[in-house]
Amino acid sequence: MKNKSIVLILILALMLTLTACGKSEFGLSENDGKHMTITARNADRDAFFMVGSLDVADGEQIEIAANLTKGSVRVEIVAGAGGQDINVLPEMDGAAILTADLVRTDSASGTVPAGLYYLRATCLERATGTIQINVTPAETKAPEQSASSVLPEEEQRRILEENRGLWAFDEGEYAPDWYYAFTDLDHNGLLEVLSASTQGSGIFTYARFYEVLPDGSGVRNLYHADGEIEGPDDWPEIILDTLPCYYDSAADRYYYVCSNDVRDGAWHGMTQLAALSLKDGAATIETLAAMDVQLTEDGEQRTYTDGEGKPISEEDYNSAVERRFAGMARSELRPDWNAVARPQAEPARQDGERFEGVIILEGMEETVRYEHVRNDALGFELDYDYENFVRRSEADREIFVSCWDDPEKPENYLELRYNPQDAGTVAANICAFLSGEYEVRRDDAFELEQLGSCIRIDADEVKGGGYMPEQLQTVYVIPAGDGCRIAWERTYIVESEGFGRRFGYMMQTLSLLPAQGEKKLTDEQAAAAVRNCCIIQNPALAEIVKDGEYPSYWEALSSDGNEIVVLFRSYTGAQIRYYIDPVSGETTVTELVPGVTDEEQRTGESLNAWDYLF
Repeated sequence: MKNKSIVLILILALMLTLTACGKSEFGLSENDGKHMTITARNADRDAFFMVGSLDVADGEQIEIAANLTKGSVRVEIVAGAGGQDINVLPEMDGAAILTADLVRTDSASGTVPAGLYYLRATCLERATGTIQINVTPAETKAPEQSASSVLPEEEQRRILEENRGLWAFDEGEYAPDWYYAFTDLDHNGLLEVLSASTQGSGIFTYARFYEVLPDGSGVRNLYHADGEIEGPDDWPEIILDTLPCYYDSAADRYYYVCSNDVRDGAWHGMTQLAALSLKDGAATIETLAAMDVQLTEDGEQRTYTDGEGKPISEEDYNSAVERRFAGMARSELRPDWNAVARPQAEPARQDGERFEGVIILEGMEETVRYEHVRNDALGFELDYDYENFVRRSEADREIFVSCWDDPEKPENYLELRYNPQDAGTVAANICAFLSGEYEVRRDDAFELEQLGSCIRIDADEVKGGGYMPEQLQTVYVIPAGDGCRIAWERTYIVESEGFGRRFGYMMQTLSLLPAQGEKKLTDEQAAAAVRNCCIIQNPALAEIVKDGEYPSYWEALSSDGNEIVVLFRSYTGAQIRYYIDPVSGETTVTELVPGVTDEEQRTGESLNAWDYLF
C-alpha cells in the first residue's frame, strides 16, 4: 500500500509540474527515499509540486543545498498533524516542519522526528538549477573557531583599522566624501567594515566589504568571493540610518532591505527595491522589483518589473518586500556611520572668483565659465554659469535668472534661501503648497554630491490632468544644524531639459556654511509667509488673486521690531490679521467681518510663520 501511495504522489507531482510550468521544467530527477534532486529549467514563478516520501530514521537529519543560477525556490518538508509514523505518509495539507527559501548556493539543515515526509517545492521567482535534499546521519559538530571566540570586538576593530588601505576610498577616487561602519551582517561573530560613497546626479553608490579572518590574522574581501560579483559598481543606497532586516531561519541568512535609485537625466529614472545579504563570505544583492519612470510631454509614465525584468503591477511592486520576506522575523539595523570628508585640494574660492569647468550636455563636453558664490548671511557656497545666468542678490535670497529671460518675469531661474526651521516641516508645507496645482513627488533620500541626503520635491505634472504644465518646478530642502536651505528651481517646459541639467550641475556644487545673517522676519517675509499659509489652506486663492475679479491681498500693516501685523483681505470681505513675533515666528490670528462683527475676534488658529517662508 505504501509503494502505491508513493507512485500516485509521483504522478500527481508530474501533473502539477506540467500544468504549472508548460514547456519549462520543475520536478524531481532523483528520489530514493534518502536522496532527492529538484531540477528547474526556466521554471515559472508559482510553479509547484509535492512528492513523497522522504524516509528519516532516528539519529538522522535533513540537509538541503541549492545550486541555482537564477531565481528562488521554497522547499518545505511536510509533517503530519498527529505525529510521525515510519510507515504512514502524512496528509498532503500537513504543516511544514522545515522551510527553506533558497537562492544561488543557499543551504539549510534540520533535525526532525523519525518518520515519512512529503517534499513540497514552490518556485518563488523564475528559476534554473538544482536543489539536493539528503537524509544524513546527524552529527554533533564542535563549534567553529572564529575571531569572536578568541578576540574581543575591540581587537577585531583594530585589525580592520590596520587594513584601512584596502577599504578606504583614496583621494581622487569616486566621490569626495565617504562613510564607513563596523557591522556583523551575517551574525557569525566576525566583524566586517562596510565603506560606501554615493555620488553624482546619477546617484551611484560604490561599496566595499571586508571581514576579519576566522583566525584573526587579517581581513578578507567579501565582494569577490562569488565569481559574478566583480567589485564596486552601482550598489543600492546603503548609507542609511536604519536598514530593515529579515531573518530566514531555514537558510540562516539575514537580508537588509534598501533601494537603488538611478537617474540618467531630468526625464528618466529608475528605483530598484533590493536586499543586501552576506553569507559564506560573499556580499550579494537580490533585486526584488523595479519602477521605471519616464517623463514625456504627455505626462509621467511608470512601468514596474520583478527581479528578473518581467512586467508586474504597481500593487505587486509595492508589496514586493512583504511578499518576498513573508513569515520571516523582522528587525532593524542602525549602522554607526563614520563620515570622512575629502580634504579640499585647493584653497577655498572667494565670492565672485571666476574659473572654468566642463559639463556633459547631450552627450558632448561643454566648457563652462563659472563664478563662485559665497553668501555668509544665508550660509552656503555655490558655483553658477555666469554666461547663461545673471546673479541677483537680495537680503534673504540669491537668484540666478536665465540671460535670455525677462528679468521682471523670468521663466527659468534658481532661487536659494535660508530657513531656521527643520527641513521636514518646511518640505511638508512646500508639498502642500504645490499640490494645489501639481501632482507632487517627494524623495526624502535624494543625494547631492557635496551634501549627501536631502529632500527633493518634483512638480512636473498638472494636478489631475496627466500632462506636463508650462512651468516645471523642483525644490531641494537641505537639512542643516541651523535649520535648512531651500533651493527652488523653475524651468519653462520647452527649455526644461537644458536648463534642468545646468541647474543640476550647479546644485552639485552647493555646500553649506553656518548662516550668519539676522534670524528675524522682515515685513515682506512675514507677508509672503502668511500668503503661502493661506494658499495651502485654500488652494483656490492663488487663481482668485491672479484673476483679480475679487479684491484679495496681503500686506504688512505695522511693525515695531517686536511684532509684525499682516492683514489678509479675503475675497469674502473678511479681514484676517496675523500677529507675528519676527524672531520666533509664533503667530496668532484674529478675524473681523465688517457689518457682521464690531471688533476683531481670536480665531483660535496659531502657526509659525517661519514654517511657511519658502
